[in-house]
Amino acid sequence: MNLIILGATARAAAWSAVRAGMTPYAAAFFNDRDLQAVATSVRISSSFTSQEILRALQGFPDAPWIFTGPLENEPDLIERLRLSRTLLGIAGTSLTSVRNPRVVAARLEAFGLRVPEVHTGDPTSLPKDGSWLSKPIASAGGIGVAHRVDDRMLPGPVYYQKFIAGLSLSAIFIGTRTGSILQGVTRQLTGIPGNPFEYRGSIGPWPVSAEVGAQIQTLGITLGREFSLVGLFGVDLILDADAQIWPVEINPRYTASVEVLELALQRSLLAAHRRACEDLPIDAAIPCATRFVGKEVLFATKAGVFEESVEDPNDPWRVPEFADIPEFGTRFKAGEPVMTVLAESATIEECQRVLAERRTRRPF
Repeated sequence: MNLIILGATARAAAWSAVRAGMTPYAAAFFNDRDLQAVATSVRISSSFTSQEILRALQGFPDAPWIFTGPLENEPDLIERLRLSRTLLGIAGTSLTSVRNPRVVAARLEAFGLRVPEVHTGDPTSLPKDGSWLSKPIASAGGIGVAHRVDDRMLPGPVYYQKFIAGLSLSAIFIGTRTGSILQGVTRQLTGIPGNPFEYRGSIGPWPVSAEVGAQIQTLGITLGREFSLVGLFGVDLILDADAQIWPVEINPRYTASVEVLELALQRSLLAAHRRACEDLPIDAAIPCATRFVGKEVLFATKAGVFEESVEDPNDPWRVPEFADIPEFGTRFKAGEPVMTVLAESATIEECQRVLAERRTRRPF
């Protein structure tokens, strides 16, 4: 089966497609070398214009498609594309509703679930002591999120969310017609110079207590039922000091944590995603991890050109040392993501140690 992948980055999803026995085609902003190794791919601009994507699709076979971030912020484009090709994913009112922070907060609160307070519109009534966050409505990966400390007007539409201190986690679910099934939890690595909230990586599966696991299960089931979520979706959440969870964002798509769980569980979540979208039964058992896997994005500390030789991955079930490998001669600016480092181990502690060690051996 062929699968088309659209988004800013498609490398992880393309390798997931290979693990699912699919042949990937991709149109992405980052046309990485290890994406080209397994997929017929074209580079598109970060503006994701319908004309550009439609031109890219003309060179691809007639096949179903999925999207990665931040295409969830383009519901009109998604609707236009799914008129001509089968979308394996969330669209329509399900997509627009679950990406509306006020709607999500109201529905979860109606079921007695904890959710950070949300404010839209004029923020002048909110304190400027960092206890609230300003968040772009159309963003992904924590880009543009900041503590509210003054009355500066931010570019683009924003909303405000009460800041919750705690451990940043992400839960991955597969929504089906009969309910949502938790696939695993990862710890979110966040923070780069200039943005303490930007996504930097994941480690998983992250162990949580039975009590916390039950809260996460209830959250996923509620979201899936209330928003008719089918297939893979992720929930970014905060685990506070009282072992209570607070959902802070819903990602109705293939997320960056999926490949971490796939490699750790040795199970194709994208294959399960396809079955769920085609209304076929999937295994409801929560998989047991065979190892712990981590990945971290390496950002450039200064401008440069990628001129290093890095081994391309060749086994879809092996954890490579590096991924998202730029083409030779690719130029980058200070602060830009350049590539990703990965690690695996039998324990989380060792996985974190190996990840930190490999981070220092960045090949640029």
